[in-house]
Amino acid sequence: RQYTDDAGREAIDGYLIEWLTGYYEGRARGGRVGGHVIIRAIGPKAAEGLISDARSIVAAPPDKDGNRRLVGDNLLYGLALSGSEKAVGFVLDLAASPSKDETLQDRAMASLFNAYVKPQGVEPADPKALKPHAGRLADLIKNADAPGAIRNDAVQLVAAMGMPECLPVYVELISFPD
Repeated sequence: RQYTDDAGREAIDGYLIEWLTGYYEGRARGGRVGGHVIIRAIGPKAAEGLISDARSIVAAPPDKDGNRRLVGDNLLYGLALSGSEKAVGFVLDLAASPSKDETLQDRAMASLFNAYVKPQGVEPADPKALKPHAGRLADLIKNADAPGAIRNDAVQLVAAMGMPECLPVYVELISFPD
């Protein structure tokens, strides 16, 4: 990928996206290069397929035993690492919404934290994808019913946005009792 021109890279990215989407959880772990490294290199172009994968998992009915498939940690991390505003919004939706998967909210926020604050083996995702969601992050911070880890991660994500976008959120929080 690094040794080709833009057209070649575009073609390779298309093949990689096609290969990773549909079964990201399993394919992200296979091979010499992890899915998170691939998604970080491709960037926002990978988001649509990953969002589609995650939506199909969330919308799928339970199996005959009443069990549901979980949106896996690799998929959540891939969505966050894509650096897509839409993917960040989708992950924030998962973090802010009640789910039959009691771990999903925590895991969704942790994926954003890991992508933007403390990435594993890759550069942090581009914080510009967080910036349109500053208000949503502030709402998570102010939500006294949200678990402390989610609120703490939201504070760190606001910081990852950088100046000047983080300043209004922090100024608003000065008068917040918690």
